Amino acid sequence: MSDNGSLRLLLPRLKFFFVHNGEEIEVVPGMIVDGAQEGTTIFPRHDIRERIFAAGKQIQFDAFEFHEIACASFLFAHDLRAKLPTKP
Repeated sequence: MSDNGSLRLLLPRLKFFFVHNGEEIEVVPGMIVDGAQEGTTIFPRHDIRERIFAAGKQIQFDAFEFHEIACASFLFAHDLRAKLPTKP
């Protein structure tokens, strides 16, 4: 909860981006990346998306947001599993 009674969620996600003229550009669905033929590299990174919901309002996610959260949560769990100690 925030100071004003709203709910602040920090949601995991995978961000895909490329660098153009020193600026990080996020790749979004349907985007055509100019220069891909010349070797533009697209990088993935774990990221956080902040969502704020007013007090008393219903929390809703669209299909894209749900998919983004589910994929990032899976990757987090997979990474955690690899780092946990194994039984002798």
